Amino acid sequence: MTALPLVMSLGLSGQAATLHVIGLSGVNLDATLSSSDAEGTTLSQEGGSGADRGTGEVGGSGSSVRSVAINDAAVNASAYASARAGRPGYGGIAGTAADAEAEARAESLGEVRATAEAFGSSGGGAFDPGQDGTDGGTAVARASGRSLDGGTVWVGTRQTAGGDGFSAQGNAGNGGAASALNTVEADTTGTIHAWQEAYGGNGGSGALQSGSGGDASSVIDLTLGSGGPADYRAKAQGGDTGSSLGGAGGTATATVRLTSQRSETAGTAEAFGGRAGQGQDGAHASALADVTGSGDVRATATATGGQGGGDGQSGGTASASAKGVSTQGGTVWVTATQIGGFGGFGSNTRGGDSILVDGVTGTTTGVLNLSQFAYGGGVLPLPGNLQGRGVSSLTVVDNLAREIAASSEAGGGQGTEARVDVTSQVAETVSGTAKSTGGNAQATVRAGAGNANATATALGADVLADARAESASGDATATATATGTEGAFSWGMDQAGDGTTARARAYAASAAGTSTATVKAIGGFGGTNFVGAAGNGADVILENSVSAAGSRDAILEQEAVAGGAGTGRDGNGGRAVSVLTLDRSDTHSTRVTAKATGGNASNWGGLGRGGAAEARITLRSTATEVSASGWVDGGNGDGGAAGDGLAVISVQATQGKAVASASVRSGGYGGGQPKRADALVSADGALGSEASFVLRDHESSIRPILSGTVQAASGPVHAEGHRYNGTAVTPLALPQVANTLSTTLVADPTGLAGTAHVEEYLSIAKGTTAGDVQMHGEAFMSATSVFGQGFYLDLLETQGDFGLSGSLHLNIFTRLSSGTAFFTSFDQTFTDMASLKSWFGTGLYLGQDHGSGSDLLLSYSFTGTAPLGLAFAFADGTDVSLAPSAVPLPGSLVLLLGGLALLFLRKGKGSLSPA
Repeated sequence: MTALPLVMSLGLSGQAATLHVIGLSGVNLDATLSSSDAEGTTLSQEGGSGADRGTGEVGGSGSSVRSVAINDAAVNASAYASARAGRPGYGGIAGTAADAEAEARAESLGEVRATAEAFGSSGGGAFDPGQDGTDGGTAVARASGRSLDGGTVWVGTRQTAGGDGFSAQGNAGNGGAASALNTVEADTTGTIHAWQEAYGGNGGSGALQSGSGGDASSVIDLTLGSGGPADYRAKAQGGDTGSSLGGAGGTATATVRLTSQRSETAGTAEAFGGRAGQGQDGAHASALADVTGSGDVRATATATGGQGGGDGQSGGTASASAKGVSTQGGTVWVTATQIGGFGGFGSNTRGGDSILVDGVTGTTTGVLNLSQFAYGGGVLPLPGNLQGRGVSSLTVVDNLAREIAASSEAGGGQGTEARVDVTSQVAETVSGTAKSTGGNAQATVRAGAGNANATATALGADVLADARAESASGDATATATATGTEGAFSWGMDQAGDGTTARARAYAASAAGTSTATVKAIGGFGGTNFVGAAGNGADVILENSVSAAGSRDAILEQEAVAGGAGTGRDGNGGRAVSVLTLDRSDTHSTRVTAKATGGNASNWGGLGRGGAAEARITLRSTATEVSASGWVDGGNGDGGAAGDGLAVISVQATQGKAVASASVRSGGYGGGQPKRADALVSADGALGSEASFVLRDHESSIRPILSGTVQAASGPVHAEGHRYNGTAVTPLALPQVANTLSTTLVADPTGLAGTAHVEEYLSIAKGTTAGDVQMHGEAFMSATSVFGQGFYLDLLETQGDFGLSGSLHLNIFTRLSSGTAFFTSFDQTFTDMASLKSWFGTGLYLGQDHGSGSDLLLSYSFTGTAPLGLAFAFADGTDVSLAPSAVPLPGSLVLLLGGLALLFLRKGKGSLSPA
């Protein structure tokens, strides 16, 4: 008996309008549901399955379904239609698939919604030898919405072809193709939201050959009149193969073309290729968005290749392009994203490459935003597998837009690269950004009439980030940041891999504005090893990686950050070096900064060393304001030594004021081994000179441990600071260079004699000064003594004298913590050596400790032209002197002076007396 179709047409008013129909086996369905109900119209139909039959027999055919839903409520009409074709029956010979069609129409005042979904039936399944499965059915969906008074309209369609036609002893059926062209229609002077989706059916599983996925195409090509904002989205997704036995994935094509007079127009195209079977590469995906509007415009395209088959197969390729045009100067956003498919499930596979060259274009006299992204496909972490490369290259030449921002981003395996090159002679601001994950990044920006901003960011092994910005009349800013990769993981006695280094460079040129070039290179961490030795952090060495050309202002900053050791033991931190040598001809200001940060050692025990850090600047400039600063931070040690910190800064201003400064911190911990921080700072300005330093250590990173400043009306000045831990004290020496301040602070010093325990040693020395020169600074010292012991500040050694008009001002502030805070404070000015020695006597008593320690802050300032040197010991007792071996004199004189030194130790005259 032949099944008859069920045909139904209902018109309802003033009552619920929802109908769900499930058909009988072999009965086709065709229904229309129309109503004026305010709750909307909903029609959902599912066809019945075909009859299953045995060997030698043909399975029953699937049931086709057609659904039409109509709503014309007075206000806020909504209609939903769904049609799902019934599957064919299984048999010795496969039955025939069925198609589905759905349509939704809505019209009213106010907001309007219309949505239609159609699903083709699956393919037929076959059991007999040599019999193939049949292909999946097709589907068509349409939706239209109209608002009579300018309300918002939502319209959407989704059509999914059937698939999965299997064969137990033959070839499987293919997935059905899905094709949608302008299946959405919206009419309103208000806002429009429209979407159209097409999904290819999946291929079936077969004993001999899997079925291929169905292709998918979704195209919207419309001309829109005037009205409010409108956004249209087209999506296509190719079907997957049925199993691993050789079927191809379905291709996908999504296209949006809009020509519009609306206030805002947006078009989005999304395409996803299907997964392939064994021996097949992933399917291709293509997305195109082309939008022209009179107002603001957005065009977005995204394409992702399909997954590859098994061993040796690559992920699918993808192509994405987008174009946006605003005919009346609106803001334009254009974005294209291209992603290679995932490699096959197996070894020796490769992710799909993604090569995107000038994938975005745009035109406007307003603001233009262009962005493109290219990512190589991923792979499983198996032998021989390679991630696909991503290459994104964008060149923009535009002389219409008021403002331009262009970005190019790439990610993937070896060969990945991101480039952006932007040129405009008219834009007020021109920006270009290049970002790469897995390779190099290069950004170049040229501006004729406005500011130029170039930014390059790279992450990967031994990568380079390169930024160049040039402006004829505005500011030019170039920023480059590069980061190395982490070393390989190890589980066992083999040491983990070392981190990889990174490089960065930046160039800025402004003929009339400020040129700013900034680079930062970050070394990769060492690899992790939970059993054996961790990997070492990467060294980072930067030398003259920033440069600038211009005639007014220049700002240059270069930062090297070494990699830390990996998690585990015995890993060493990387070394960081930042060096700049510059000779400039700026007219207004030159500001230069060099930063270096050493890597930390691993901290699970062992002999890991902290990385040393070093910053050096040699700067000469004709500008009226010239400054240079060094920032240094040594890495923390573990059982090995902490990283030393060193800054050497020299500034010469031939026609202006020179300011040089340094901030240095040694690394922390380090197994009790000696550590040091050194700053050597010089300034020579025709209209003023200032040299200063601040030293810190890890344990007291917030507050300065030692600082000093030298200022002069002109000519060269020098300031040196040295901070050591656990090293020998050397004899006090006066600086041989004029206008020099030299200070040294040693914690837990060696090379001193006497019974008292010296917590810290401090020496302050000034050279000969001429003219108006000011010298001042601070020293912060800490002690933790035995319970009941008093603290003293001993004047251990002196050199030189005060001269005729010299003076020394000392401010000594001590904080004792013994359950409650207890303070001592001294403020004294000295004009001759005799009064200084008399005041200190055998030692300046600072109070008695009760086992909780003491902090001492000593501030000082010098006047006068004569050289003068002082050495102090912060100790728990007064019996302190230089050890004989520390005095570079013949042995007989050493013994004589050692005895004479005792004669100079007299009882202290502080405001407190020993308890």
